[in-house]
Amino acid sequence: SRAAEPEIGAGMIRAAAKALKPGGRLFMVANRQLPYEAVLSAAFASHAELARDGMFKVFSARR
Repeated sequence: SRAAEPEIGAGMIRAAAKALKPGGRLFMVANRQLPYEAVLSAAFASHAELARDGMFKVFSARR
């Protein structure tokens, strides 16, 4: 198995924040152990974890 590279997901989050219009939303599924909360807080006006299980978590973020 490969090691996780959270910077790839962080770059996607930042790119989505730039691409979305104000009020636009991002929905994202991430490996549960990856720490995207700080990047979401920095890039978006608000974010929330919608669901979580043993492997994944689902976020929504609003620009």
